[in-house]
Amino acid sequence: MLAVLLVMMATRDTRQDIDLGDFAHSSSQFRALNGYEEATEKLCSDVAGCVQGYSATYASYRKFSSIDDAVAFAATSSSSYRSNWIVIEYVGHSLSEGDRADVQEYFDSTATSE
Repeated sequence: MLAVLLVMMATRDTRQDIDLGDFAHSSSQFRALNGYEEATEKLCSDVAGCVQGYSATYASYRKFSSIDDAVAFAATSSSSYRSNWIVIEYVGHSLSEGDRADVQEYFDSTATSE
């Protein structure tokens, strides 16, 4: 039993433990995070597997309980980007491709080791 637990801990992807609230401190660094605030009730009601939500001026951010739920939700919108358990859904076309790429790379690199 201990061996199974150790293997699970060693192979667990730490990105599934990301708390969307941890990105609030970066709202001044990325245009895509301007106005970043907690909105779980609004963004997650009636969304399968959604466990956390944050809204911003130019995007909504949702965290899901599984990658499968994130994949399913991301497929519902052509203006979304999935970074593992997190889906960024862009609002309108106000962000440049560079602004989008910057925040996407930031989310993709969070809680990873090199």
